[in-house]
Amino acid sequence: MLFFRVLLFIYFISYVDGQTVDQKKILERALDGSIDQSKIQEMINSTNTLDFGNNEKILEAVDNSNRQNIIDVDSQVQELLQQDQSLNDLSSPIQNESDSVDDTIENVSNENSEDFEDEDVSNENIISSRSLYGLNYFGYNIFNTDPDIFQKTTEFVDPNHIVGPGDEIIVLLWGEVELNNSFVVAKDGYIFVPNLGQVFVNGLSLIQLEKKLFALYKKVYSGLGKNSSGEASTYFDVSLGSLSFRPLRVFALGDVDKPGSYLVGSSSTIFSSLYYFNGPNVNGSMRRVELIRNGKKVKTIDLYPYLLEGIEKGDMPLQRNDVVFIPPRGKTITVTGEIRRPAIYELLDEEKLDELISISGGLLATTYMKRLQIDRIIPPEQRIVTGIDRTIIDVSLVDVVSKKVNLELKDGDVLTFFSISNSKENFVTINGSISRPGTYDLGSGLNVLELIKKADGVLGDTYLKRAEIIRQKSDLSTELIKFNLGLLINGEKNQNIKLKSGDVLNIFSNSSMKYFENVSITGHVLRPGVRDFRKGMTFFDLVFSGGGFENSMHLINTYLEKAEITRLDENLNETVEFFRLDSLLEGNGAFGNEIRMGDRIRIYSKSEVLGDQSNVVTIEGFVKRPGAYPLSQDMRLKDLLFLAGGFQDSSHISQTFLNKADLFRKTKFGTKSVLSFNLFDVLNGDSSNNFLLLGDDEIFIYDQSINFTNKVVSASGSVKNPIQINFKDNMTVKDLIFAAGGPVLSNSVKDYKVEIIRPKSNAGKVLNSLNVITFNIDKDFIVNSKNKINNTLVEPFDMVYVRLNNEKSEIKKVEIEGAVKFPGEYVLLSTDEKVADIIQRAGGLTEDSYILASKFLRNGLEISISFEKILRNKRSKSNISLSQGDKIIIGYKSNMVTIEGEVNNPGTYTYDSGSRLSDYIDYSGGLTRDASRFSSYVVNPDGKTTKLSMFKLSPKIKDGARIVIGRKEDVEPFDVTEYVTNLTSIYTDLSQAYLMIILASRQ
Repeated sequence: MLFFRVLLFIYFISYVDGQTVDQKKILERALDGSIDQSKIQEMINSTNTLDFGNNEKILEAVDNSNRQNIIDVDSQVQELLQQDQSLNDLSSPIQNESDSVDDTIENVSNENSEDFEDEDVSNENIISSRSLYGLNYFGYNIFNTDPDIFQKTTEFVDPNHIVGPGDEIIVLLWGEVELNNSFVVAKDGYIFVPNLGQVFVNGLSLIQLEKKLFALYKKVYSGLGKNSSGEASTYFDVSLGSLSFRPLRVFALGDVDKPGSYLVGSSSTIFSSLYYFNGPNVNGSMRRVELIRNGKKVKTIDLYPYLLEGIEKGDMPLQRNDVVFIPPRGKTITVTGEIRRPAIYELLDEEKLDELISISGGLLATTYMKRLQIDRIIPPEQRIVTGIDRTIIDVSLVDVVSKKVNLELKDGDVLTFFSISNSKENFVTINGSISRPGTYDLGSGLNVLELIKKADGVLGDTYLKRAEIIRQKSDLSTELIKFNLGLLINGEKNQNIKLKSGDVLNIFSNSSMKYFENVSITGHVLRPGVRDFRKGMTFFDLVFSGGGFENSMHLINTYLEKAEITRLDENLNETVEFFRLDSLLEGNGAFGNEIRMGDRIRIYSKSEVLGDQSNVVTIEGFVKRPGAYPLSQDMRLKDLLFLAGGFQDSSHISQTFLNKADLFRKTKFGTKSVLSFNLFDVLNGDSSNNFLLLGDDEIFIYDQSINFTNKVVSASGSVKNPIQINFKDNMTVKDLIFAAGGPVLSNSVKDYKVEIIRPKSNAGKVLNSLNVITFNIDKDFIVNSKNKINNTLVEPFDMVYVRLNNEKSEIKKVEIEGAVKFPGEYVLLSTDEKVADIIQRAGGLTEDSYILASKFLRNGLEISISFEKILRNKRSKSNISLSQGDKIIIGYKSNMVTIEGEVNNPGTYTYDSGSRLSDYIDYSGGLTRDASRFSSYVVNPDGKTTKLSMFKLSPKIKDGARIVIGRKEDVEPFDVTEYVTNLTSIYTDLSQAYLMIILASRQ
């Protein structure tokens, strides 16, 4: 470290004293042995200034440890220069030199920090420049690159260069007089010219400077310019020296990632300077980049022409101490979908939809022209009135392109350009036994025979008895059109059908139609496949050929109630007939029916019809080992009870509810049926209740705490007599609606919507969440035996709501939380359901509830209502009707009271029932000298405030209250004069009234 301190000292002294330092000696002594001497000489010869940190040639030759030490020296030099106040008194030439060194050192610091941070900053910009739509903010990432790439060449001198402090001016005279002078512009803007004195040059362009110096030099050298003979004997030239090309210091402010000062190239412009500080961040504007010079805004440029067309519109060179200011991003529009360049763009106030389409690259060939969708945020002032946050606007792009519409866009708009459909028009397709199958142009119109000719005719193996056309109708359903191909070829015009766009013409071959002459058996058989047709073959013969019906395991999994046979009628149309497989196997039913050519029989498995049957059974509830168990062969209910355990334990069985248990079994329709049984009978050997178990069976055992008497169901809505009754086994939804008097009938009502609101349950306990089962019924559902409502069973706590078809069908929910037995979301059963009704449906209040600390929220705002009055009297005005999204919060007792303000020991204290304000003041150490009773108040747990007065006793304090003791200075002083005046006025008024009464009584 001593070595580098010495080096630092030499470097600093040479700078301050303005002395010429022998760089070779310093480097040889400083870096003795670390680099080759020839390299040092070579580097010094190529270097004009002593710049340890910034001279890459020196740094490349030094080992890594010395390289870091040299950089550290530069930073120490910079700190010393900033601390040394005596530098302000140096002469102009030395001050200029200090500027240069200071700039150089700062440049090294900037470069080093960029070496380590550029990559991270770039990645951060890339991440932050993406939106929730997965799109980039347009143009921001272009500035994350090396600024030198976009730097203009410095090999020429710009004649418009503005001269300023630190610039080196070279004046050349040749001819009759030869002169080569170099001047450095001082901080005050002057240069000192021999024989001429001080010349002010600050702010002049190079052209203006040359004219000014020419005029001054001509006074000294008469040979300048043309003489009487028209020729000049002395020639004059002004140029800039190398000091004028040192880096410029400019400032980047506003919405940039790292605001501050930057050293930029001497030829930098507004555009190229953006690369030094990575341009605006995503919060900054790309359309209004401002150049501030000497405290005034001199230029505002738009970067979009540069990014979109490469035009540096409005660009201008920078000067020392210029400020590049990035204001916040303006109106921002997101463009997605079928557009050439989806991104997030910034628009100027005057730019509209047409300009945005141009900026985003224009429309694609696949853009749908009839619709552009705009997702718009409603302005705040409108949101307050309407309560709507967003809206959707559809615009015709046809009108935009034709200049009929040029819509004004709003900040935050999201534009979605849609794609055209992939469906094709005006074509037909021909497949099958044809020479050239494929898709053909429909042209002005084709019929079947013309299309066949266009496809070079049918093949020799073509099946002529039938061909078909598959046609899509306007409602997107398909239609099958059959015709006789042989008759068409023989000239039957009625078979020559006119084709429409999208038609598919299928021509069959004899080989593909072979099944017409054979029969097949498919589905749940051991040997499915095609069988040769034989005259006299019966249904049983074909089924038997499939095999498996002598195999008991195969037969168990066979669906015996229905099988199907597909056959062709005389017009080659397929028909499907059903028969019972169990009857056939027993020799009855369709056993002896004859098979025709082309018949196909299909046998179904139980899993196809009833769904996959699990090989496990489940037992839950009050058993020792609840869970799923493997289903063994011939497993019965008592076997499962033994596996679940507890029924040999007298203590456990004494707590078991033995009168009722439930078996839930999957039906063939995918629903579940409930089979209740007496658990006591099963345990005591009653075989009638000891059911044979099936896959997916679920058994539920209850404990003694279960209460079946309180299970209620209700029917409301468009029924004649809304009711709430006790749950009954095997009650259907239809039964419950009948019990409510049936639906309200009206000639204008065509159908109804039934909603079953069913609380989810677990272990016999009702959970907070709800299931809503919805289905439509027609007006005559009472006599329609096939309707689902006739077979849907009611479950405990079901709430059935009947709606007319013109009622709003959306489910409205409210939320109740806090100190109630069943907190959660509840569906409103009617438009007039009130606060007290929801509290009751939530099971009422818990023991630790505190009604004074309860709240009612609507649209996020707290509404002041009295829960005490609601629970005392349901007819109270506070018991208001509920709306969608309302929230009820039932508070808990806090057992705390807070006292604050002018007491000696403010804080929170345990609630003491019966204690008054004075007690809590004593608990908190008494009042301070500045305390005032008349500016004190109590905030009760319901939010109401009790003001203290001299005429009231110390009030009782409620649990959860907050006591605030005010200051004397907050109390308005008592005005005796005003008090006496008011009292005298009252006395006078009373006296006059008394006299009037006496006079009236005497008359």
